[in-house]
Amino acid sequence: MGTGGYLGDLDIDWDATSFSCGTCGEAVQFTVETVVFTVMLAQLTEKGMQYSPLIFEDGDFLYEPNFMCEECCLESIEELRSQMRDVPYVEDSYAVANCHICHSGIRNGEVVGLATSGEVRRSRRSPNNEVGTSTFECTTDDPVLMCVGCINVMNSDVVDELWADSIKQFHECAEGTMIRCWRSGCPADQENPCANCLTDSKTG
Repeated sequence: MGTGGYLGDLDIDWDATSFSCGTCGEAVQFTVETVVFTVMLAQLTEKGMQYSPLIFEDGDFLYEPNFMCEECCLESIEELRSQMRDVPYVEDSYAVANCHICHSGIRNGEVVGLATSGEVRRSRRSPNNEVGTSTFECTTDDPVLMCVGCINVMNSDVVDELWADSIKQFHECAEGTMIRCWRSGCPADQENPCANCLTDSKTG
């Protein structure tokens, strides 16, 4: 049997990427509107707000980007808004941005979540004719910005673990993350290991 016939017999979805939706599990399709969720560091620069990924020294992500199909993303964002509707937002006079979900203030250098719309596209072949890796191309200049509290609620209550670990600014406990203990001090007593979280920063 020729190569063409053999490939024709294989059950391959040539339009599907190697990524899948973190909610429904369906394969993300090339050039179809999708959303990538990333955990970033918010930084105010001379050019405005910039967001950089949290990475280990070896260059790997602390929190791998996750994809959602557009329909699942809209449902998840709406569910997150519903859950946070009656939760008092965290005001801050030093805020450089505000969460798009709960409206809490976000300080320069704080961990945030971004939901960015775009499309996964096939990369062009390299000069030696090898297939390149796929790339994600943004289709919006206004991603949904989530404070560290909201991205944790998304991760634990709305979606079944986009990330295995909770999102933290430093090494604080869950309560410390929600009240932003690094701003006003840790409420834990000295016997609690997280009372010293400010001395061992992941993002500093």
